[in-house]
Amino acid sequence: MADDATARDIERAVGAALSRSGVGGRVVLRERMVELHAPGRDVVAIDLGDWVDQWNLLPEDIREARADRAALRLRNAARQAQGRSPLRDAPGGIRPALRKALLPGVAFGLVALVVLVLYRHQFFGATDGDPGSAASTPEREPEEAMSAGAPPAETRAQRDARACDAGRRRLYAGAALDLDVAGWVVELWVADSGRALGGEKALRDAAAVGPREVDIPEGSGAAALVEASPGWLGARATVIRFTDAYVGRFFASEGRDAFIAFSRRAVRETGARYAALYARCAHREVRDVGAWYYGRDQPSALATLWLAAGAYAEQPAVARARLEQGNALPRLVDAARAAPPPDLDAKMRGEGVRVIRDPDGSVAFRFPLGGPTRAAGLSRTLADGLDARLE
Repeated sequence: MADDATARDIERAVGAALSRSGVGGRVVLRERMVELHAPGRDVVAIDLGDWVDQWNLLPEDIREARADRAALRLRNAARQAQGRSPLRDAPGGIRPALRKALLPGVAFGLVALVVLVLYRHQFFGATDGDPGSAASTPEREPEEAMSAGAPPAETRAQRDARACDAGRRRLYAGAALDLDVAGWVVELWVADSGRALGGEKALRDAAAVGPREVDIPEGSGAAALVEASPGWLGARATVIRFTDAYVGRFFASEGRDAFIAFSRRAVRETGARYAALYARCAHREVRDVGAWYYGRDQPSALATLWLAAGAYAEQPAVARARLEQGNALPRLVDAARAAPPPDLDAKMRGEGVRVIRDPDGSVAFRFPLGGPTRAAGLSRTLADGLDARLE
């Protein structure tokens, strides 16, 4: 039976693996049974087996693999409890029946490979004519031997980038949000005219310990404060960038609510004029998944949507060259005030977007979880003729 510290470590590892797959909830280890507690769902549990007692002796890569496998089994148990078919062992993996059929061939191949290696190293003796003998094969330098071997393994960043690109393709093809969130980051962008928001206590605290509204296993996610004020913006902007388990929460319904609650609190406590919450691939500038856009008034909210979603879309809603002429945010606000889009609320409702108007005059656009890429498309619709007004 694992001690408390080991149990918490296993819970964190399995919880992080679940979060990378977009599954939220609390992981609890009881002896060798690990449970997944998710709001609105039945508790599911699986037996981890003997490796629980060996956890502290396992290398880090083996621990990660065991946690990933446990997370997949928990996801399958949850899916079956909901009447859904189970997932495969891994992307591109082999189903159990097929794996069983292939095992004899794989075992034979491994034995043949071992015999070949022993032969090449003269384990059975060598003659002058043997391909592996010193007389027929000159000794290679270490560098030459390395270059002749297999290509280097992918780095973690390369794997994450490839996974994130695959997830983007699925989203734009209309797939659901049940995807691997490796390589994604969530960002809260806040800005105000002439003020450096990075020094505000609310943002410093969130970057240091993470938002209290978003519940993740301790140590399974990170938040960092990033200055994000290009010279042409015409405002001071700061980004809080969330990674790891936070990303999985963002892609889940209850987690999205918590992120928006945190974003609203951050705006209140900093007095920011503009704010946006979205997710993107860490290696790409395109902000694919828009969630929430805020402004001190309606023109400011529209300016935020045009800039934070439209200017960073795969097909930009507003030409970056126009914005880079300088003072971009105030110019966008002026354009929205001078010629507001007609039937704004009706267009928003038609896309499933909630328009939230608070008593203080502030306006926010909340995009549905089921329409992850709608912010970019709607920003283009509402920006009709905007480039000409920015000249």
